[in-house]
Amino acid sequence: TPEPEATPEPGASLEPEVTPEPEMTPEPEATPEPVSTPEPETTAEPETTPEAEISPQPVFTPTPEHVDVILIEGEPKNVKLDRNKLTLRVGKSKKLKATVKPQKAGNKTLTWTSSDEAIATVNGKGKVIAVSPGTAVITCETVNGITASCEVTVKAPKRNQEKSIPRWMHS
Repeated sequence: TPEPEATPEPGASLEPEVTPEPEMTPEPEATPEPVSTPEPETTAEPETTPEAEISPQPVFTPTPEHVDVILIEGEPKNVKLDRNKLTLRVGKSKKLKATVKPQKAGNKTLTWTSSDEAIATVNGKGKVIAVSPGTAVITCETVNGITASCEVTVKAPKRNQEKSIPRWMHS
């Protein structure tokens, strides 16, 4: 049962009576302590511990049929050609050999290009074909932009020189 409310006596004030506290004066020799300001009251939610916030997760233990192995190997750091200069006659060819380092680089794919295909062309395996006299630069490039180059000089083809018939054969 609820308690009955107190009713004031007739003529009594409804305001609460406040009695002032006596002032405290520190003694002269004492050092005043810093006064801390009370924090404003807030409605506090119940405290939670980190364990209470973590919901349990199912444990998955992979078996061999669930595992895909992906080897992540480093990028190429260097590429070198077996030569940096090459001279060919028109119509002749030569394969350049590229070495990508480190040996265990993940993707050793190379892109081959010629600075002037009217002089020398190159295929995807580094085979250079001399087209016409002049100079071109053959470049191989790794997937991450590292390059190596070879300067190719193409010379005119040799003239087929007729063998001269020795005079004694002339009759």
